[in-house]
Amino acid sequence: MPRATSFASVSGGAFVSEATLSCEFSCEFSGGFSGGASLSGAIEPVSNKLKHISTLLTLTLSLITIGYYPYLTSRTREGALPLRSSSGISSIGGYQKQKGIIIHNKNDKAKAEAWEKAKLQRIQKRYEKMKLQILSWEGEKRIQAKIQMERKKNEMDHQRENVIEHYKRKIARLDMIGQRAIKELEDQRRKQELKVKEKANKIKKTGRVPVTCFCFKSL
Repeated sequence: MPRATSFASVSGGAFVSEATLSCEFSCEFSGGFSGGASLSGAIEPVSNKLKHISTLLTLTLSLITIGYYPYLTSRTREGALPLRSSSGISSIGGYQKQKGIIIHNKNDKAKAEAWEKAKLQRIQKRYEKMKLQILSWEGEKRIQAKIQMERKKNEMDHQRENVIEHYKRKIARLDMIGQRAIKELEDQRRKQELKVKEKANKIKKTGRVPVTCFCFKSL
């Protein structure tokens, strides 16, 4: 008996299988001999049945070749699940993964663009915040530096005024000392001149030059 493996061919919604053909052949063959007919009488029906079976097999193979593959292809296009390996990965995807082929998907592209946009926005916000902190620090330090500069300037102005006042007092004191010295010198000069005039008048009156006149050498 032939193997009962079915050929899944489709014709008008009915399936024709090898098991059906085998059963029909067996029934007809056994029926031909069960009536007690002679061998010659049984050969003709068997030959006709063999022709019929051959015709059915040819039709079955034609249906398999012509009708089954479009039927399978249409089912696959209509949404049949793809074949998967034992690891749960589709055979096509596994092949593409092994060959290093990159599968481009619109959803993956949109996700990548959204991820990139979110990351860039986070980076921009972080650096804007840091920039504001730097500007705030710079402004605060600048104000402090200006305050210190004005303070030092005022201190220097005050110190400069003190220094100027000190030297003014010193110059005034020196002027006073110089003027006092000049005044004393003038007084001494007038006294000496007065003495000389007195002695000169005395000499004019007496006509004698006193011995003490040698004191003029010291003048």
